Amino acid sequence: RIMARIQLTQLFFILLLSLSLGIHVRLCNALHPAVIKGYKFFDSATKEEIVIRGIDYYPRPNVGVYDRNSVDFFTEDFRDTWERDLPFLKRLGVNAVRLYSVNPEENHDAFMCALSQAGIYAIIELAS
Repeated sequence: RIMARIQLTQLFFILLLSLSLGIHVRLCNALHPAVIKGYKFFDSATKEEIVIRGIDYYPRPNVGVYDRNSVDFFTEDFRDTWERDLPFLKRLGVNAVRLYSVNPEENHDAFMCALSQAGIYAIIELAS
């Protein structure tokens, strides 16, 4: 049961990473697409293994009008927030972020491009 849950989680992760890679790589061309072989990720250009060092990223404040779930913090409206945070994520060695509450009807080009330029892949939850 635990193994099945881990395999399902890995499949979910692979699917989302692959989809998000294709989206922001076309926009910015900073990161090469990842290739999946078995249970590992590889850089499609260099053929080197990509070891995921990820973090959940949802910069919701603990007070104020935005202290609630379901706010899409990855648009131009919140550029100050994510531009502030990306250098810290990069210094921590993060190369992938899992994002919550991404509204598919909003434009996320600037955020995805900033992630790509920082060498950070985006993993977007299915609920978004």
